[in-house]
Amino acid sequence: MRLVLTDAAKADVLKILRDTRIKFGPVQVPKYRALISEARKRIVENPGLGHHREGLPPEGRLFHISQRGRPARHFFLYFVDESEDVLVVVRILHDAMDMPKHWPRSMAGRR
Repeated sequence: MRLVLTDAAKADVLKILRDTRIKFGPVQVPKYRALISEARKRIVENPGLGHHREGLPPEGRLFHISQRGRPARHFFLYFVDESEDVLVVVRILHDAMDMPKHWPRSMAGRR
């Protein structure tokens, strides 16, 4: 299975890393980038790690990027398209955000 980031998710990564630099300093940026990268690998290896949340389409899943001893405040919002053998990360959002609100209307009902 391959992982694809939507343009919105790519923009989210850039914003997250920029905000990390501003809030926590430049030393933290590569650490958070690595955490995002490792989470990508984990979710591709096991797409079932994510969970469904009320308000999302049936195929919508959330996966928190934090790891033991490595806190993080972001989730991957994604779905799996089994026919294409692809995991699509729709957005990467802060955990305080309303996840269902950020599910793109253009992907509603898409599997």
